[in-house]
Amino acid sequence: MNSLQQLQPKDWITLIASLSAVTFSALSYWQRSSAGRMMVRKQLTDVVERLTDIAAEIAKYHAFPPERRQADFPPSYVALLNDQRRFLVRQAEFLSRRIRPLVSPYEYLLIASAFDSLDDTVRAEEFFRLATDTSEAIDKGIALRSYAQYLFGRGLVDEARQNFDKALLAFNGDSDGLRAHRGHTCERWASQERAWGDAASREHLLQRAIGEFSRLDNPSRRSHEVARVNRQLASQAHHVTCAEEHRADAASDR
Repeated sequence: MNSLQQLQPKDWITLIASLSAVTFSALSYWQRSSAGRMMVRKQLTDVVERLTDIAAEIAKYHAFPPERRQADFPPSYVALLNDQRRFLVRQAEFLSRRIRPLVSPYEYLLIASAFDSLDDTVRAEEFFRLATDTSEAIDKGIALRSYAQYLFGRGLVDEARQNFDKALLAFNGDSDGLRAHRGHTCERWASQERAWGDAASREHLLQRAIGEFSRLDNPSRRSHEVARVNRQLASQAHHVTCAEEHRADAASDR
């Protein structure tokens, strides 16, 4: 305290000037750092958008009949798109690691799906887990069910079912939005069980989906969703009946 009192006016001027210079330097650094993060953030948005464009382009290509593909596209068209995807997803990985707090769970999901499409399971799993590491309930539920679908694709059926269960728990609540999320999650789960040949589990999950959709407050949406899932159940029953008739005919032939 005594030393401060002994300072001369010129000393105070020097001290204030020094503090101002330090403050200005710190502020300038923060501004440059913030601007740099925003630039990386924009780059990541652009790269992820291009990844989604490629995924859509490949999906459209596969939707065309074979004769259209042969006439309008080069033989290596999908391979060329995958080369672009391979480059872009690694760029997305690099950028996301630089600004991790600014990356959304949905962006992590898109990156994970791109790696999965390229059979890079190590990176795909890492980014699926990053997507599920969020405190936002709806984002977490969406990420968990996407991860569960990925696990079904890898043959990790028990772990996949556990993640579907976790997704349904994440969508806990009584709003129409949460009921719809639970219903659609049950549908997705049912489609995976069908792929694995478990017709009983598929039917049970579709019934659960109908239960969720039937509780929707919006009458138009409730009617639409329930009718849509009932058509899936009717289609399944038709296929089961046809299969049973086929087996019975085969048995009678013997």
